[in-house]
Amino acid sequence: FYSGESARAVAEMRAAAACWLLQERLPDWDLAIVGVAELHTATEALWHGWDERHRLNRIASAAPARAALVAVYEAVDRLIGRLAAAFPDAVIAAFAVHG
Repeated sequence: FYSGESARAVAEMRAAAACWLLQERLPDWDLAIVGVAELHTATEALWHGWDERHRLNRIASAAPARAALVAVYEAVDRLIGRLAAAFPDAVIAAFAVHG
């Protein structure tokens, strides 16, 4: 079962895990890559709440889907901010594989 809440929680756990790994477990890193799949997964499951042209946009789950999608994107934004704050000297590049 997929929910926006679970994706949001996973993004927050991923931020905590990445910070722990890079600060405590492997503090001498030169290159770190943190992959975040929650945006892709959330968009696939919840897009009908965002896209007004989607054929399912008028069903009851659309409004909660939209709110959940926004929550996931905000959680990933916080993840990036947390990494930037934890590693102020690091260069951070954020990108989406599919645009």
